[in-house]
Amino acid sequence: MKILIAGVGNVLRGDDGFGVAVAQTLLSSNDFSDEVDIFEAGIAGIAFVQELMNGYDALIIADAVDRGATAGTVFVFEPEIPEVKGAAASADFHSTLADAHYTEPSKVLVLARALDVLPPKIFVVGCQPAGYDEFGAEMSQWLEESPVKFDKWILVSAAKRGREPGTLEVYRWQDPQASVEEIQASIGEAVTGVISLENLLIVCRHFKMLPEDVTIIEIEPERDEYGLEFSPVVAAKTSEAIEIVKREAAKDNG
Repeated sequence: MKILIAGVGNVLRGDDGFGVAVAQTLLSSNDFSDEVDIFEAGIAGIAFVQELMNGYDALIIADAVDRGATAGTVFVFEPEIPEVKGAAASADFHSTLADAHYTEPSKVLVLARALDVLPPKIFVVGCQPAGYDEFGAEMSQWLEESPVKFDKWILVSAAKRGREPGTLEVYRWQDPQASVEEIQASIGEAVTGVISLENLLIVCRHFKMLPEDVTIIEIEPERDEYGLEFSPVVAAKTSEAIEIVKREAAKDNG
């Protein structure tokens, strides 16, 4: 039986990062057979669905679940996934597809069912959070105290900046010295699930988790609507981008 264990949640919302912490712990122990895969989904819904496309017999989701119980209570249950017959043509369903970064596992499961990649058995291991409405420093503190430290980050991203589609640009990130208001705005967007390279860097810099050397390898997308395939012009640049990553990584390693 092929099993996927997925940790979901937003580490920028305190206890909501429970599922991610579970996945990271399981990955570090590596005590499972080849039939079990561990996936750190976070809030990246599309990546979660893509992982399910590999075909699994069972799915176990670790997540923070608010059921009004005592904080720390653990639940195990089988979620109810609504049928999507006829929903694919509805405005609501298309609106869901347009959001490439789901923050709710239920949306991921609905989409997976629509694409016929949902495993026959699904279990949720949920933990009652103490609270996750405000930005949580606990997970950030865990990141700060992590034994893994980096001298350099190399980030690969796609961003629309008005360039010719397929344009690859390599640059070193310059700290914009964000104001308190800008930092709060970035944290607010991160908490609500908005995915942004700029937000990531500003938040990480604020919490002193960012190394001094941050290199960005960025491509101008031709399209950014929902879909699992790159546009031809971006796909043609993949190999070149990989070589740039290798070159940048080797710069300070002799």
